[in-house]
Amino acid sequence: MANEEQLRILKEEGVEAWNKWREANLDVEIRLKGASLKYADLSGVILKGADLKYAYLKGAYLKYADLSGACLKGADLSGVVLFGANLQGVILQGADLKGADLSGANLQDVILQGLDLQDVIFEDTKFQGADLSGANLQGAYLKGADLSGANLQDVIFEDAKFQGANLSGADLNGANLQGLDLQDVIFSSADLQGVDLSGANLQGVIFSGANLQGVILQGLDLQDVILSGAILQGLDLQGLDLNGKDLSQTNLTNTNLARLQALGTDFKSATLTGACVEDWNINSETNFENVICDYIYFKEDKQERRPADPNRNFEPGEFAKLVEKYIETVDLIFTDGIDWRAFLTSFQDLRVEYGELNVSIQAIEKKSDGAFVIRLIVPPEADKAEVENKAKQSYETNLKVLEAKYRAELQAKDREITLYKERSADMKEIATLLASRPIVEAKEVTNRKIYAQEYKETHLHDKSRSIETRDSSTYYENYSQPQQTLAEAAAEIQKLLKQLEQTNPANTTTQQMVVAAEAIKRIEGDPTWKQRVINAAREGGLAAFEKALDNPVGAFITSAIKGWLET
Repeated sequence: MANEEQLRILKEEGVEAWNKWREANLDVEIRLKGASLKYADLSGVILKGADLKYAYLKGAYLKYADLSGACLKGADLSGVVLFGANLQGVILQGADLKGADLSGANLQDVILQGLDLQDVIFEDTKFQGADLSGANLQGAYLKGADLSGANLQDVIFEDAKFQGANLSGADLNGANLQGLDLQDVIFSSADLQGVDLSGANLQGVIFSGANLQGVILQGLDLQDVILSGAILQGLDLQGLDLNGKDLSQTNLTNTNLARLQALGTDFKSATLTGACVEDWNINSETNFENVICDYIYFKEDKQERRPADPNRNFEPGEFAKLVEKYIETVDLIFTDGIDWRAFLTSFQDLRVEYGELNVSIQAIEKKSDGAFVIRLIVPPEADKAEVENKAKQSYETNLKVLEAKYRAELQAKDREITLYKERSADMKEIATLLASRPIVEAKEVTNRKIYAQEYKETHLHDKSRSIETRDSSTYYENYSQPQQTLAEAAAEIQKLLKQLEQTNPANTTTQQMVVAAEAIKRIEGDPTWKQRVINAAREGGLAAFEKALDNPVGAFITSAIKGWLET
């Protein structure tokens, strides 16, 4: 029970008299257990270390009161005003603080575990080191509050207001911050593992040194967010716009950076080991100084490791060289072959848009699965994702135009052959028409095989004439088509290439493609010559043909021949 004399002094003589008595009796234990001080004005009262268990303080005015070390277990503090009060080390277990105003109060190291703190005002309140785990802070006003080092695990923050709060070093593991306004909140070095930030306003938020493992950042606006030194290990950052961001000293181990926009981004001293960098967009302004990286992946799902040897890591400086090579290039991947005519047209379109001197071909690779990779050198300031999209769209558009042309010509040839067959049994003319059909290099025109098959079954299925419908080579062999060895066919093409190179330089890959396109065009313009090349390649093999050409342009010519053979 409360000490009656102490209670009388406090209630009847007032705060000033009480504080004087208290200073003169520092060794006296303050016993106000269960005391009724409802709506009392106790501004500036000194109740340090007082026993106020189950005290009735509803609506009391305790502005700047010193309650440090006091025991308020089970006390009714609903609606109480504790503005600027010293509550350091106070015991509030089971206390009712609904609607209380603790603005500017000192709650350092206070245990608030599991308390119902709904709608409590904590503006600029100091919570350093406090334990609020499991507390209900729904609707609480925490603007400018200092929660650094506080335990905030499993706290309910629904509708809480956090603008400008300091949560540096706080433990928010598993907390739900969904949809909250976190503008200008400081989370430096905080543990945010698994925190739900979906729909939150992160304008001006500082995550420096924070542990964000397991956090979903997709769909969030990170433009004004500071992430330097943050632990982003294993996160999915694919496609995010982090252009110009400071990611220095961040831990991006095993992070998915596919299609990340990182123009001018600062990765200084960041860790990128195991990160996926498929189609990420970087440029010469992207900083990789002192980056720590043992290996990376060029494709998602840990595909295309570099270095390719799983038992080897990057040597010092090796990663920097790889990035330097990647910075100003765009890889165009054609998984089901390539129509060189369509590509050449789309490539010229790119050069017109970005400047002829700014776009060129660095390399052409043919993968083991038959896919082609064409690596373009583009301007440093260019948006590589945009360049890739434009190149692919232009290619598809040109391809459709060519395919429509091929189909029309193919159908026209079929009609002509039918008329010839009706009028004459001269199979030589039929074969000549077959040989003059347009061909798509290294890529089959949609439905083309169907048209060819329909022709074979409808027009040439005549066993009495012993004509093989596989192709027209039998006719040429049986009639006037001269036989030609692989070496002779290659020599004939070599002669043409030398003629073309006299007026068309072939020093770069782009120039070689132009020469190859013209050579293919001329061969296709002469059906007899084209058929001789097909026969020679069929007999001697494509690999041998390419070797026999012995010319940098040979790879393009061989790709065209491959298309002719497959048609």
